[in-house]
Amino acid sequence: MDMSNITELPRRMADALKDKHVGGIVTFTDSFVIATAEAAEILGLPTEPLSSMKKAHYKHEMRRLVNKTNIQAMHLTNVNQLEDGTMQQSFQSFKYPLIVKPSRGQFSRGVKKVGDDATMRQAVRELDKEGRMGQEVLIETYVDGPELDANFVLWDGQILFLEVTDNLPCPGDKSAATSDESFVETSQISNSGLPANELSIIRNSLHDSLLQLGFRSGVFHVEARMQNSSMQYQDLRGDNILDLAP
Repeated sequence: MDMSNITELPRRMADALKDKHVGGIVTFTDSFVIATAEAAEILGLPTEPLSSMKKAHYKHEMRRLVNKTNIQAMHLTNVNQLEDGTMQQSFQSFKYPLIVKPSRGQFSRGVKKVGDDATMRQAVRELDKEGRMGQEVLIETYVDGPELDANFVLWDGQILFLEVTDNLPCPGDKSAATSDESFVETSQISNSGLPANELSIIRNSLHDSLLQLGFRSGVFHVEARMQNSSMQYQDLRGDNILDLAP
């Protein structure tokens, strides 16, 4: 099957499977999640809503829906908006540090932390040169705090299972990190070392976000940070091994 045309792929998949009596379809490649959900809808197979899949995969759509008052966010569709006179007041109101990243991306590619207006503009232009502007760009507040992964199993909106895993800091988390520092994940530790009250906040907040996005049943991998956490990564023994500690 020709999979190069992502627009036509859902229909191609549906046509190939319509007489096969399959009970469901799944993909393990992020690039094809939306196409697979659309094909499932065409075939009348079990799936979460295509509209929800799109919101979850396009970061600016998710940020628009799952909006927090303490998070600044701006969506850019092209690099020329940096010089748009109508947007300069918004740029000037930014409080740094910020994150500049492709609106749809994988493995933290293209994610950059910036500390001022000049480096923000440079980061957007670099994404344009790298060919990532076609995915559009999201600029938002850098949230300082322990990073985590939360793996949910939902059925009819209820939590059947939740695992929270700590992500150790990456080079981009350093206070003096430049826009060239990577946000690619380093190591993970399960179960989380965060205190019970913070895990409860994580559980409730992320569960609410999944429901806002329109998800009801399935397995969901959610990435987040715990803002204003009572814990931080420290080298307590002087051996260059980091642990979460008060």
